[in-house]
Formats: sequence, structure tokens, C-alpha cells
Amino acid sequence: MDYLYHYTNLSSLALILKNRTIRFNSLINMDDAEEVKTRNSEFLGKYCFISSWTELEVESIPFWTMYTGKMSGIRIGMRKNPFEKNRIRLPYYENGKEFDTFYPKELSLRDDIYLYPTLPFLRKVEYTGNDDLIYPSPISYFKKNTDGTYDMEGNFNDINKYKRDCWDFQEEWRYGMLIFPHTSDGKLKLQLEANAKDLPFYFYDVRIAESAFRDIEILMGPKMNQGDKEILKLLVEKYCPGAIIKESVLKMN
Repeated sequence: MDYLYHYTNLSSLALILKNRTIRFNSLINMDDAEEVKTRNSEFLGKYCFISSWTELEVESIPFWTMYTGKMSGIRIGMRKNPFEKNRIRLPYYENGKEFDTFYPKELSLRDDIYLYPTLPFLRKVEYTGNDDLIYPSPISYFKKNTDGTYDMEGNFNDINKYKRDCWDFQEEWRYGMLIFPHTSDGKLKLQLEANAKDLPFYFYDVRIAESAFRDIEILMGPKMNQGDKEILKLLVEKYCPGAIIKESVLKMN
């Protein structure tokens, strides 16, 4: 399995090609409302930012219906880990030793967020009916300070790992980043009791490596009209002339 696939609309594709980025959204924005929940907090998962893909090479009617705007969008296919690789240093990780990562370098330079570097950047989602897995307990130590900040310890690697069996049709792979906001003196500044606006951002655009555009595939939705097909061709000619455009094999009324 070399390629992963992402279903979206034509407008989002235009931004992907023009800006050379993929958008990572907080789990609070996902269609599966359970994903943001853990046993420690109803909202802890909101600090995880993901981009969802599938390994299914065969076209998915549910995906076309759910994510492309009435089957009129596109499916983009790219090789795994198409993002720019960066060498960064985090003062709180491995004594500040430099390491290679797909986390954007500019995030490592911010003084208002804490990156969790051991979360797998790409993982295959596992499907289960076990609530103990769906709702993990990542926090082992937790203390709320009088100034509203938190002291917290735990292992957060299972956040965004499991979904219910009813979602298994997605055969999902996802890229993920765990990002906690903190104060200028390094204390965690979280809002775990409610979905407050404490996030530094609700999405983040991660840059794609230029080499990833050499063999990109774009599949047109089964209900894409002729005008949008012409727009797609113009977008590809301008921003990604090496892309392969394919017609859907589905015939839909």
C-alpha cells in the first residue's frame, strides 16, 4: 500500500494545489462526535489535529456522498507521508536533541504551545466495540492550579487511534499532531471542562513536499459536471501539471 486517498470538494482541492498544504483539523470538528472524548475529559481530544485518508483504492460511494458535495468533488491520491520533513529541537524532549519529524518547524518555534512528539504522525485507525479503547484514560496525574493552569502527566498516544466498528467501512489512515496550549512560563493552559475557545487554532495547514506532486492522482466525482471538470483541468495545468486526472468508473443518475 503506497498510496492513500482523500475525498474532498473542488474548492478544497484548489487550495491544496495552490498553497501546497493539507489541512489538519481538531478532533472537535470531526463527524464522529465520540473522537474528542476520553475518560479523563469530555474534550481532551480537541488538542489532537488530524487529516483523514483511506487505503481503499476502489471508489467508495459513502465517501463520495459524505465528503465531496453530492458526489461532485474529487478524490486525491498521494504517496504516504507526502509532507515536508523537518529537523527540530524541543527543549522538553530528549534534552533538547534535534530530531527529524513531519511536525512543521514553525510550530516548534512557538512559545505558546507544547508539541507531543511521540504521537505517531501516521497511523491506521483500529475499529472496535470496546469502550475502554474508544474512550482511553491517557492522564495519569492531574492537578488544577489556582491560576487556572494545569500540571499533567500521561501517555496520549492512544488519542485518535480507535473508532467504533460501524466506521470500519472507511479503512481509515490518519496523520495526527497533538498540540497543547501553555502560558509564557510553560504551564499548561487548558479548558477540560467545556469546549471553550482555548485552542491556539482549530486547524493548521501542513506543507506538502514538492516531490509529492510528481505522481499525484486526482479522481473526478461521478456527478462532477462538465464546467467543474474544465475548472479542474485548468487548476492542474497551473499548479500541478504532472498530476494524473481520472474519470470515475461509477455511473450515477
